[in-house]
Amino acid sequence: MKKLAILSIVILALLIPACGGKKEVKRPSPEAIIIKKAFNVAQEIKNAYLRKDREALKQYCTKEGYLTIISSMKDFDSATLNFQLRWADIKKDKIILYVYWKGTWWLRGKMYEDTGLAAFAFRGTTTPRLSDILRASPFSNPL
Repeated sequence: MKKLAILSIVILALLIPACGGKKEVKRPSPEAIIIKKAFNVAQEIKNAYLRKDREALKQYCTKEGYLTIISSMKDFDSATLNFQLRWADIKKDKIILYVYWKGTWWLRGKMYEDTGLAAFAFRGTTTPRLSDILRASPFSNPL
């Protein structure tokens, strides 16, 4: 029994240092960096929408993207909106983010809730700008 305990301690003493050490740091791929930039822009657009800040929306959108958002915007007193990235496609300088969203809007004391899967199209890889919303825009609520 003593030998088994000593053997166990020796094995643990040898295994613990073998498992440690410096791990290789993986650098994100260029595509992952582009997707992260585009998603950050989507978050900034969401924040500008919630503040009803049209000037900030212009900053993060192409002319077509800006018109897409403001033409579908409806009035609300206050709102909350959460984004979760589900999928991304990159084709040359076009990025499409599929973003699950969940929102709550208040208008004249009444609460509206909705969810959806939006497809945000961005142009540019160094500084992505929203060029279109291909489906389920969260910016056209409350219904």
